[in-house]
Amino acid sequence: MRKHPIAVAFFDLLLLAVSFLACHLLKYGTLAIEERHIPYIYLVLLSWLALSLIQKKFSALSRISMTRGINAVALTAVMMAGLVSLFIVMLGLLQMSRLLVYGTIFLFAGLELASFLIYIAFYKKNLSIAEKPTAGLPRNPIRPSLSLGIADAFLLLVSMILATYIKRGEFELSDANVDIMIMFFGIWMLTSLVLRKFHKDHFHKVYGALSMSIKSTLVMAVGLGFIIFGMHYYYLSRAQIFGALLIFGVAEMGLFYLYHRYKAFVLGQRDSVYLNTAQSPNRRQQLLTSPDAEKGSHHTDAETPSADPVDQKIRHALHFLEPELYGFIRETVDLGIIDSSHSTLMHADNLFSVNVLEDEKYKLIININKINDMRFLNQYFLMAHHKLKTNGYLVGKAHTLATHRSYFFRQFPPEQAGHLLYALDFLWNRICPKLPLLQKFYFAITKGRNRLLSKAEILGRLFFCGFEPIAEKEISDRLYFIAQKTRTPSEDPDPTYGPLVTLHRFGMHNHPIKVYKFRTMHPYSEYLQEYVYDKNRLENGGKFKDDFRITAWGMFMRKYFIDELPMLFNWLRGDLQFVGVRPLSAQYLDLYSPEMRELRKQVKPGLLPPYYADMPKTIEEIMDSERRYIEAYLSQPMRTQLVYFFRTIYNILVNRARSS
Repeated sequence: MRKHPIAVAFFDLLLLAVSFLACHLLKYGTLAIEERHIPYIYLVLLSWLALSLIQKKFSALSRISMTRGINAVALTAVMMAGLVSLFIVMLGLLQMSRLLVYGTIFLFAGLELASFLIYIAFYKKNLSIAEKPTAGLPRNPIRPSLSLGIADAFLLLVSMILATYIKRGEFELSDANVDIMIMFFGIWMLTSLVLRKFHKDHFHKVYGALSMSIKSTLVMAVGLGFIIFGMHYYYLSRAQIFGALLIFGVAEMGLFYLYHRYKAFVLGQRDSVYLNTAQSPNRRQQLLTSPDAEKGSHHTDAETPSADPVDQKIRHALHFLEPELYGFIRETVDLGIIDSSHSTLMHADNLFSVNVLEDEKYKLIININKINDMRFLNQYFLMAHHKLKTNGYLVGKAHTLATHRSYFFRQFPPEQAGHLLYALDFLWNRICPKLPLLQKFYFAITKGRNRLLSKAEILGRLFFCGFEPIAEKEISDRLYFIAQKTRTPSEDPDPTYGPLVTLHRFGMHNHPIKVYKFRTMHPYSEYLQEYVYDKNRLENGGKFKDDFRITAWGMFMRKYFIDELPMLFNWLRGDLQFVGVRPLSAQYLDLYSPEMRELRKQVKPGLLPPYYADMPKTIEEIMDSERRYIEAYLSQPMRTQLVYFFRTIYNILVNRARSS
């Protein structure tokens, strides 16, 4: 049987009219409608139409089960009674008969229910969708926030006191005020329980948080109207009651917004947390034992041409978006051996767009939306890592500090206060995200979107998340990069991001120690040591050549040894001595000869290395300098310390010796 929503609506309206006339006849003994009842008829019709449209009652008849249908009829009746009561109280129609008002609504609900049950009995076979069994299905646990509930209750109390003071010029615990407080808190508790108002899942998005506040306020208003009219609490001040509710609703929206921002920040703090799948031992072992991963090849599994290569499809797609990008990808990746079904081109700025992809299926993922808009950048890279096959490619786009500067001064020329505006932009986009206290405020306001990233941070995050950057190029004031999945994600649980960095170094007897310094490099630069060495090698003095990881202020801090001041804490703690070999990372220590690595284990590293006493230029000269110091120290510790201390101080103060 085909169902016609318009016919159902007319039949439902007929039931409502019959209910009103029956109750009017029962109350007044006549079907003649008095003029004072006309406003009530309008209110009932308006409530009926609004609730029917909201619940899509007329078009859902054939798609609900008996249980859901009964629940829908009962819920609509209660909501309609409350809504009509609210209108009656707000409009001052207090002379209306409760028998007529509630009799009409609940008789109408009874007739609706009887009609629905008759429909079920005669057309049961046509019900295509029945109530789905829920046994055995996992249910989401209710996770209410107790602290938010307490804060909300406090706001309700303050709102009632404030509304009373505005209305009466004072607040005292009179009988009327006590009745209002009991009524308010009763409705508030019932609404909170029914709507699961403080469930933490409501606060993932700002619209969800604010809509929950608005919804609960409206339900409270309906409930208050129902109580006042239904129980004839006409002695209570409507201005005081609904004024308090208005104050509470506005204040609660502010509270819920702040709680949403707090939840967003807490999630932001998890940016460095690994996805469970990316960190599982099985996946880690799989990559470590992959033959292709051991070779470090920049090719995919097999270099046989694909039956449906992605080459032409990518070229046509990028022709309208970024023509130069195709050439950049083609120079690095052999698109002829990648099948179209194993590649995807997207414009994604959220994790959901990546999460829907099939796991470990793709050999090429291209995202032409800049990664600056991705709120949880590490999670995005880790998720892409999980979607790619081993040796698969991730192509991305970024707005870096370098591209931002040129772009900014084209928009705001230096002669037109461009330098001043850039200084403000620098403070907001580069300083605030790095400072612990201001970081919370920054991410709460920006949600992590359009943040500035350095090239070093982008490449460092890629290494941290299991990728190897193999190519990068600036196109149209944007940096495009190609990274290959060749390794497992880092196991470091706490990558540094703030002004104070923790460096993992080796101390005496090769014992791991944590060395503290002020940051002189961009975030995540510590994961690029091997990459920078392979690209640029070393310059005179043993430092990496053309090290793009160092910031402008980092060069200044290194010049005057400001960055090493936190190492005094390591000295006080006993990790370092005052004069000694430089504490080295695992990557740099691998450049030393095996003999020298064994010799270094015999001494404790120091604040002032022998480098400043001898000023060697090459890695071989550095090893010779340290060998002479260690041999002298093992023979005469005190004398060696004093000699090297004064030679170091002399070179720093007189000869202006500096770290490269």
